Amino acid sequence: MDQMLLGILLSATLFFIISFILHHPDAVPSNYSDTINNYKRQEVSDKKIPYIDFNFEYPAISGILTYLASLTGSMNGYYVVISFFIYLSILGSLVIVYRLLKERRMDVNRIFLFFIATPSFIFFSVYTFDWIGIFLGLLSIYFFMKKDVFKSAFSLGLAAAARIIPIIFLPIFFLNMKDWRKRSLFLIVLAIAWLIPNSYFMFKNFDGWFATYKFQFDWGIEESSLIFFFPQIGVASHYASVLLMLALLALIIKKKLYKNVLLGCLAVTLAFMISSYKVPPQYALMLLPFLTLIPIIDLPLFYASELFNVLIILMFFSSAFSGGNALAAASPVQWINLIRQTVWAVFLIKILKLKKFY
Repeated sequence: MDQMLLGILLSATLFFIISFILHHPDAVPSNYSDTINNYKRQEVSDKKIPYIDFNFEYPAISGILTYLASLTGSMNGYYVVISFFIYLSILGSLVIVYRLLKERRMDVNRIFLFFIATPSFIFFSVYTFDWIGIFLGLLSIYFFMKKDVFKSAFSLGLAAAARIIPIIFLPIFFLNMKDWRKRSLFLIVLAIAWLIPNSYFMFKNFDGWFATYKFQFDWGIEESSLIFFFPQIGVASHYASVLLMLALLALIIKKKLYKNVLLGCLAVTLAFMISSYKVPPQYALMLLPFLTLIPIIDLPLFYASELFNVLIILMFFSSAFSGGNALAAASPVQWINLIRQTVWAVFLIKILKLKKFY
């Protein structure tokens, strides 16, 4: 193995261990994570099957991993199994980013500054299933850049079955495929890959399976600037979120950012992070691979976004810092988020103002 890559993977392992310790169920003080919170549910600790025996808010691949981890019969065992799959996804993501940096003749040390030594990586790597979806999404982008449409579509289908969000890359891929035959093939392969982990649950208990997507739609505003314009609970913000995302996507298309696949995927990810009614701090992990690969954001500005992102979780569960209700518009948490999303908007503006693409 390349010695530089080995050093990167070992460094990432050390920072991953910090995240693992921070969120370990026996950690003192205790640090919240969705991973641990999932096991505290009676249905999970009782080894029941998601979607069939109970409603589960994460997509199928995440549900399958949750069930497999629950079979260990203990919180610590569950935590180790989930963390192991997250760790493998991080390593896979790093290998892809490293290869792309080398192919683009860029400084591979960017991986340390914009990826593995970042506050978001440390605080949110062992937090929930995000890295699994990120890895599969990156894999799809990598294959697409290598002109392997079949593998790209299959990877994106699996990514959507793990975390839904990577499906936002689809418009960028479509705009780079001029042949409707290729687009049709891409959609068919994507659908097959998505159905592989989903079909069993759809057949056994469609309502239980569909409850995942209903749950996400019914979720209130969470760490989104939309809280300043809409009630925290209700669907009005959801429709506003979709309209804002479509407007930003139209702007990205108008600027022809899709011609550079990496830049286009970063742009739509930022558009999602700015427009969504639900932007919990672990979502910032999605930006790390792209900002490593695309040298457009200054390091101080990037770390400002990281600081505000981590402040959200540090303040969220403290009544002294959250104002008693972290989800209220008046909460300092929401004002910190407003700054965070504003910085992300600056990122997107810088991209839209580019005169040439990397």
